[in-house]
Amino acid sequence: MLSQHNGPPWHPLHCSLKVHRAREHLRELRDRVEEYRELNEHVVITGNEPEFRSLNPPEFPLVTIGPDPPAIIAGILGDCLQDYKSALDHAFYHLKVLHGGSKQPGLDKIEFPIFWRPDIYFQKRNFLIGTFPSEAQAFIDELQPYQGLTYADRKALFILWELARIDRHRHVHIVRQAITGPAAISFAPVATPGPETDANAAPGTAMNVEMALPLSIVVNEPSVGIFRLVEGLLDIDLVEMAILNALA
Repeated sequence: MLSQHNGPPWHPLHCSLKVHRAREHLRELRDRVEEYRELNEHVVITGNEPEFRSLNPPEFPLVTIGPDPPAIIAGILGDCLQDYKSALDHAFYHLKVLHGGSKQPGLDKIEFPIFWRPDIYFQKRNFLIGTFPSEAQAFIDELQPYQGLTYADRKALFILWELARIDRHRHVHIVRQAITGPAAISFAPVATPGPETDANAAPGTAMNVEMALPLSIVVNEPSVGIFRLVEGLLDIDLVEMAILNALA
């Protein structure tokens, strides 16, 4: 336990309501994403069929995509992010009170420290964690994104902070992405002048190939890149619980 103190013991279950709500949102988000994937496909059509020649050059496949992801998905994602972020803030507030009392200036604006810039972090570090046990200070120092994002926990924490920040001002940008995996492929002969291109096609025809790939939904924000919704949030959940347990 990193929160060595003389007061009543603190346990991450004190933040369980926020984490519980975040997981409820995550389950709803997963269901919505799966529903979208089941109802929509990313269709790639290749061939020299005349009706497509005017739409795009014959050497490139024609790509058709279903409807945009429903806006509710971005809303549910925002709720999930804010609950995960709030759980960390609740835990950090409690530690601040335990190690410095409830009369500290600025306590009403306190949040779990996540800093991309070391200069700003060290300007505020003493106020934020200066009264904490040295082990807790070292643990929080190690999580700071300014040290680089090759450490998985650090990267997940930065993504949570950044996407929650974006969501407080606007919807996080979500996009469709065709995923790799099994694809439904159909072949249809198309009457065109020219040599036979398939043993099963009638003479003088070309083959039109249609590939239906399943769609998924990802976050696409310049500051975090491509972030897979469900998988990425599960990573954040694991990191969050590890932090809460370490600080208990």
